[in-house]
Amino acid sequence: MGKSSKNKVAVANPNAGHGRTVMIIIIVAVVLALILVGVAIMTKKQAAVTQPDGTIPGTKTATGYAEPQEFSQGKGLWFKSGKLLSNAEIQKETEAGTKVLEYYFDYTCNICNDFDEKLGNGKQLDDLVEGGKALVVLRPTLTHALPFAPVANNLILWTAENAPDKTWAVQKDLAAYALQNYKSADYEKNQGNEKWTNEAQNPLPVVQKIAEKNGIDFAKVPPAAQDAGGLAINIYAQQRMTGLGRDQAGTPLYIANGKIVDLANLGKDDKLLEKATL
Repeated sequence: MGKSSKNKVAVANPNAGHGRTVMIIIIVAVVLALILVGVAIMTKKQAAVTQPDGTIPGTKTATGYAEPQEFSQGKGLWFKSGKLLSNAEIQKETEAGTKVLEYYFDYTCNICNDFDEKLGNGKQLDDLVEGGKALVVLRPTLTHALPFAPVANNLILWTAENAPDKTWAVQKDLAAYALQNYKSADYEKNQGNEKWTNEAQNPLPVVQKIAEKNGIDFAKVPPAAQDAGGLAINIYAQQRMTGLGRDQAGTPLYIANGKIVDLANLGKDDKLLEKATL
């Protein structure tokens, strides 16, 4: 018989391909992890750029404006559920994505008070402050010439700094007095009213009464500078006006989540501020 040929049969290792697959998956996972780490680092660097030093983290993203840490630098009055928030609380809320309504106003601004009257005599703003669904930032400032505004600004900012738990109650009383006395109609009808004129020229007794009603020792409140509160509108004019598409800085001004509120339905919608904000 001739020699028979013996064919060598190659037997595949069923685990060889699996090993390569596992190795590839591991390599891909490592690469992805490195990419994600790089993205995280870049994101943090970007956040550091957009949120300048000396400002409250999270505010730039929430409002388009990096909020100063101090009232003396123009920090506004940040409220939620009727409570004045600390810087740490502001950071926590803004970083959590809580909606924000800002309000620039002058206590003696007739248009501000006319608008408040059409917003339920101030109820729409009060409800938003006290409702707990949004942050409300009040920015009392100076756009009119009557003496009540700097004295009221001085009291509310001193209260925020020294008796924060009383700030919202004091603000409501100051706003109520302004609403009763500084609407357009009030300016017109009180020209011959001696009591109104005297209070307008010398508002200190009225402001002292409001302070003492809320348990504040008015003797501890330093005298008001003539420009008390004026920093807010100056900052707006220099840093925010162009970006918000405005050609002049004035009051009243409502900004919801970094965009100016459309007040076309003023006096027609009893939830106008809430809808604009939430």
